[in-house]
Amino acid sequence: MAEQESPKIRIVEVGPRDGLQSLNAHYSVETRLEWIGKLALAGIQEIECGAFVRADLVPAMANSEQIFQSLADTPFRKWALVPNRRGLQSALDSGADALAFFTSATEGFSQKNTACSREESLDRFHAMVPESGDLPLRAYLSCCFECPYDGTVDPEEVLRMAVQLQKAGATEIVISDTIGSARPEQIAPLFRLLGDQLPLSMLALHLHDTHGRALECARKAWDHGITSFDASAGGLGGCPFAPGATGNVATEALVQLFEDMGINTGIDLDQLKATRSWFTSQSPIQS
Repeated sequence: MAEQESPKIRIVEVGPRDGLQSLNAHYSVETRLEWIGKLALAGIQEIECGAFVRADLVPAMANSEQIFQSLADTPFRKWALVPNRRGLQSALDSGADALAFFTSATEGFSQKNTACSREESLDRFHAMVPESGDLPLRAYLSCCFECPYDGTVDPEEVLRMAVQLQKAGATEIVISDTIGSARPEQIAPLFRLLGDQLPLSMLALHLHDTHGRALECARKAWDHGITSFDASAGGLGGCPFAPGATGNVATEALVQLFEDMGINTGIDLDQLKATRSWFTSQSPIQS
């Protein structure tokens, strides 16, 4: 009898971007590069390494061009967050090999996070797609469960925005629980709704662990066909434009969850924990 192939899971490490951007501190290019290198050595194949955003608004992402230029010859996939065509061009010039855009399922968060409406953000995305070439292009869809400004989110609005992003050219859509409010019982209904019009293979889940429910939400999503997850080493993160958005689900906790389920992540958990310990010992730049 042929050996059954083990199920595949994909974890995108977002600590060096989403993790750092919310801290009231920023780290040197050298520290960021060493951290990224250690994460890659632990077996992480995709890392969000920085963001091409205004440094006065997100100081932790300053000098992202140096990060990507220094990582040019590394074998792992290097994601760059880009808000517009100017950020996109800077990312391409700096050597990013995968691009991430962000919009929102709610109007209130779109205005606070990007100073534009949801429809305007879709227009921005449309303008960026032709210039992204054949690079992977993921679209973060924020506030898919609850919004700090608009309250509970209608799943139909999540679906509407997700379908628009797919039609515009996104290769992946990241369903994001921006303030960590998702409950496990919400996961299956939302992904059933999305799966009626979108292939589950193009959907990923981005969880925050504000109320300690992220791991159970991840398990429910896996049970309903989702195989791609974002996580942040050490649970760092949160959105600076989303009040109450505490840390992302920790990469080491997510790896442990799936390994305990018999799912090989390809990530060395001990090395990942050592990397977390190393980073917590590093000092930020004094401002």
